Amino acid sequence: MKLAISNLPYQGLFTNRLMKLPLDLGIEVYSETGSDFYWEHLLPKLMKDRSGPFSVHGPYQNIDLSLPELDYEPVRALYEWTYRLCRDYGSAHCVCHPYAYVPRSRMSAEEQKERRKVCLERVKDLNQLAEQYGVALLVENMPNKDGLLDQDEFIELFGSQPELRFLIDTGHANTQGWDIIKMFDALGKRILGYHINDNFGEEDSHLPVFEGTFNWALFFAKAAAITPDATYVCEYMHGTVDELTASARRIQEVYEKYLNY
Repeated sequence: MKLAISNLPYQGLFTNRLMKLPLDLGIEVYSETGSDFYWEHLLPKLMKDRSGPFSVHGPYQNIDLSLPELDYEPVRALYEWTYRLCRDYGSAHCVCHPYAYVPRSRMSAEEQKERRKVCLERVKDLNQLAEQYGVALLVENMPNKDGLLDQDEFIELFGSQPELRFLIDTGHANTQGWDIIKMFDALGKRILGYHINDNFGEEDSHLPVFEGTFNWALFFAKAAAITPDATYVCEYMHGTVDELTASARRIQEVYEKYLNY
């Protein structure tokens, strides 16, 4: 199992605390929380002798790829900088948030249609740019029930593009009420990564795995069978290094049971 820990609870200078993680656990970093200077000095130390995977969460703060009037060129340049970071440090993937949250009640049907069109165009462009750097761009599902896309719309919009690949956030799937079987049936082996975290179906609280209401038995059974080579990133809001490690070990034990089922 390719298992990693997100630096979500330890961003910026605090990321260096993750050096205490066991070396078989990988690390995913938020690209926006460090400059070239920072990553050039930290990442070689962070990943030295580490057998677990390295991956990068792409830029998303104050970025809405579905916004027609977005000044897209600076965003594209920021993604290109992120792809260089991925390439130079052998990232397993780069995560893409395809859109930001805007309640449907604030958008007309025509605006929703336009946003989906613009969003898809930009995601496809960013995917083509990623390929130039040898980077796997993974499109992530978003958490809000009344946001731009529900499960069927996400699958229809992005799943219809054979060149796109995906990262599924289990917490986001839980808050949106996704059908896990439908998800695997539709996206299958094009799912190359997961953000694994839990919640109680109402708030994207990034709880540790097994501490909410997500159907982990069904998820691990399907994931082990369909995407055995995917990268799993524990994306938690809080936790000491020891707590993160203990959660990772429990996940590995559970996953192994399903892998050999």
